[in-house]
Amino acid sequence: MLVEFSLAPEGRRTRLRVTQTGLAAMPWSEAERRAYVEAHLAGWDVHLARLRDHLSPPYSAEVSVRVAALPKQVFPYLTDPARHGLWMGSEATLEPVPGGTYRVRMPDGVEAAGTFLRVEPPSGLAFTWGFAGPEVAEHVRHEAARGSPMPAGSTGSR
Repeated sequence: MLVEFSLAPEGRRTRLRVTQTGLAAMPWSEAERRAYVEAHLAGWDVHLARLRDHLSPPYSAEVSVRVAALPKQVFPYLTDPARHGLWMGSEATLEPVPGGTYRVRMPDGVEAAGTFLRVEPPSGLAFTWGFAGPEVAEHVRHEAARGSPMPAGSTGSR
């Protein structure tokens, strides 16, 4: 396998991209390959977040992934409730128009809600995000302050 780091200036910041390739050559089943990728994506996210936090205050979060599909094929997974539930949360209410509803129930039962601000198929979208209930937000804030890691697909609440 090969791990590559690329650094690109963006104003007074740097975009750091990590690419790990060579998985197709590994003698694994498709399920093993997918499990490996998922585990390593989570690991890279943790390590890169530590690097980011070491170099700058963590007031925003950014994660990227390369998908083997065209933007027009990916975009519906961000806007269609049935497809959205396949990768994030267990159910969703989505009205993908500016001012429309964004509401997702996570597998642990917690809900996040917001409003679509920008919808530009197939190049991008933006929405506000917040926990649907002050007790959940307070619990997540408390867990984060304790340094508790949040498992993949979780809000960190119980």
